[in-house]
Amino acid sequence: MKEELKELYRYRELLYTIAHRDIKVRYKQSIMGFLWAILMPVLIVMSGIVVRFAYALAAHAPLQTADIASVAVKALPWAFLVSSIRFACLSLTNNRDLVTKVYFPKEIFPVAAVMASLFDFFVASGALLILLLAIQTGWSVYLVWTPVLLLSRCC
Repeated sequence: MKEELKELYRYRELLYTIAHRDIKVRYKQSIMGFLWAILMPVLIVMSGIVVRFAYALAAHAPLQTADIASVAVKALPWAFLVSSIRFACLSLTNNRDLVTKVYFPKEIFPVAAVMASLFDFFVASGALLILLLAIQTGWSVYLVWTPVLLLSRCC
């Protein structure tokens, strides 16, 4: 494993280039790229809110803004996980010509796809922050753990 990581480190420029290419292709001359990074988590949040609303309706309890915030905060990492898996799986088949004709670590493609999904995650995090500010969610001391949790997901 140590040798594979060293080889990946030697090809880090290629990794950055492929990740940059994936991000550029997604957002090139298109507002829909940024909207897609926000739209997918919004759709997940909306489906979660519909489920929470159905539970609240069945229990004869009102749906509160804390429920919306809870669903939104949980949906963002889920959307990142789903897009990372989807794009990482497709990365090798979409780059078939490079995989078969040139030698370099093939792990670069899935890692670059995850890096591109991480960029989408940061775009959607900005939208989540705006939502949390708009619904006036209270802040807690547990927010100190956010960078640690994000780094544990990435590394």
